[in-house]
Amino acid sequence: MRFALIFATCTVTSFAGKLTDTTMSSVYNYFSSEKYDSAVTSILNNIPDNQQHVTPYQITQMADELKKIAENSGKPISYDKVGTEKLGNVEGTTFLIYCKKYPIRFRITEYSPQIGAKPHLLHFLYDSEVHSWFK
Repeated sequence: MRFALIFATCTVTSFAGKLTDTTMSSVYNYFSSEKYDSAVTSILNNIPDNQQHVTPYQITQMADELKKIAENSGKPISYDKVGTEKLGNVEGTTFLIYCKKYPIRFRITEYSPQIGAKPHLLHFLYDSEVHSWFK
C-alpha cells in the first residue's frame, strides 16, 4: 500500500533536517498511540497553506490508509532515520518505523530556495511495499 501527498510551495529554509526529525518524532508518537489522524496532521501542519490543498475528508482517507498499513505491519517497536538525499535545495529523508511484522517507510521532503529562513515540507510518502524499496 502506498500513499503520497505532493505540494509545491515557495518558502525558504536552512537545511539541517531538524524539521524533518521533529516531524517524524511526532508522527511516530501518534502512530504508536494509534492516533492516525494526528500523525497525518502533524505532517500537514508543516506544509504552508495546507488548508487550501487538503480537505478533512482527504486527511481521513490518509489516516485510514495509514491505519491499514499499521494493522498489516503489527505493533510499532521503534523508528530510525535511514537515509538523506540532497538535490540542490531539496532534501529527502527516509525513515523506517520498525513494526512486529513489517517495517513501514516514511519519506519526507524539505525545500529551501535560500539559506537562513524557516524550513517547510513539500512532500511525504509512506508505504510498506518492501519489495519496491530496492533496485
